[in-house]
Amino acid sequence: MLKKALNKRNNGRDCFIGNFTYFQIQLPPLPANITLVEKDAPILQVAIEVQATHLLTGDVKHFAHLFGVTIEGVLSASSRVPEQGA
Repeated sequence: MLKKALNKRNNGRDCFIGNFTYFQIQLPPLPANITLVEKDAPILQVAIEVQATHLLTGDVKHFAHLFGVTIEGVLSASSRVPEQGA
């Protein structure tokens, strides 16, 4: 049900806080030089919109090329802990 509720509507994203609060936000476009798959773009867009300083993710497949890069004030980094001896 939550996944269904988070589908795009009116060029924004529907968001829920807790069990009952509902609001809609307009997501900023990604900078032209940033490429992400469609399903992952909103993660970075929300981080930019809320003026986060960091975006930590374990999604190495889609975000690794952005690790260590600051985009619109948001530093992207891996949330994975390196293995001992690596």
